[in-house]
Amino acid sequence: MMIELQVASVLRQKVPPSDKNLGGDKWEVPEETSVAGVLEMLNLTNIPAILVLNGRQGNKDAILKENDVLKIFSAVSGG
Repeated sequence: MMIELQVASVLRQKVPPSDKNLGGDKWEVPEETSVAGVLEMLNLTNIPAILVLNGRQGNKDAILKENDVLKIFSAVSGG
């Protein structure tokens, strides 16, 4: 199934190249993939992150559906 995946620029550099990326923010993931599964696929499991799924705060246990939009932001900021 296809999802839209937006990773904040700070984290994007940590994401390994993948054949799952269909171009731009479109990614192909297996049916019943959880947010945690996407974080694992992106090698972001040990990084503090804010998750937004379809415009609402997401959690790692959420199961993704076709055309969901997952945004991942760094939870650490400086100033």
